[in-house]
Amino acid sequence: MDYNAAKRMITNGEGLYNNALISLVRNINDNIDSNNVTQGILNIKKLTHLEDEDVIKLWNELTTNPAEEHIDKIKQSEEYKNTLYCLHKGIITNEHLSPERISYLKNQLKRDIEYYDIKDGTLMIRNLVNCSDEVARTIFIDLMDIRSQEKEQERQSQEQYVPKCPTCGSPDIQKISGTKRWVTTGLFGVASGDLGKTMVCKNCGYKW
Repeated sequence: MDYNAAKRMITNGEGLYNNALISLVRNINDNIDSNNVTQGILNIKKLTHLEDEDVIKLWNELTTNPAEEHIDKIKQSEEYKNTLYCLHKGIITNEHLSPERISYLKNQLKRDIEYYDIKDGTLMIRNLVNCSDEVARTIFIDLMDIRSQEKEQERQSQEQYVPKCPTCGSPDIQKISGTKRWVTTGLFGVASGDLGKTMVCKNCGYKW
């Protein structure tokens, strides 16, 4: 969806073909009316899949409360800084949670945060550290962005990874076929050098 189509969908309802989209657009407009910036821009992102700068630009066109100024104000607050510090250091301020529940939520926050929507993510942060919804939402969006960047870095690293021989470092390696291992084991017995090995270096001959 391009920028102009996204704007028309939110302002005029153009292209709304199912109840889920209608509900999301209604929610966005409710956020615009109430100046709920963090919730609003995340829902715009969810609806349109635009780049972050275009999402903020669109929000700013639709409301009198600029997103950058609002988010910067939240991030400069002591509540935001204290909440972020507690999460980073693993300090849990909610005394009503059991150790098991704390452990579960902390693991979810680290590993599975991208599977949470804004409502559940905000609630998870509030359950760990007592803070306002607005601060929790802002931190959740930050953590989502960080996780997205980490996943992109992981993807790029995997694409750039080239397996090498652990002995000489040469990338000129080859997989030992199952047939070859079976033949050499049959001919030479269990002491065959290919037994239990899956790769061979064509440069130095090392097998592993």
